[in-house]
Amino acid sequence: MGDWTSTGEANWRVEDGALVADKGKGGHLVTKDSYKNFMIYSEFWSDEKATAASSSAARIPRPSAPGPAYEVNIFDTRS
Repeated sequence: MGDWTSTGEANWRVEDGALVADKGKGGHLVTKDSYKNFMIYSEFWSDEKATAASSSAARIPRPSAPGPAYEVNIFDTRS
């Protein structure tokens, strides 16, 4: 995880070449460097009974305190 900084309570780690987390909440991964152009590839799994909310965000102005940014909501069971 040398290129990433984690925030929040998620248990981010590297498994089989992928960044994964399966416990905790409010976890963000932030790159240590800034990028002008980039591509994001992600996969997300949750069972039908799980309460989950997840997203990917880009161009966060203050990575130490994630806030307004371009965000793609992935899965949200909240009403």
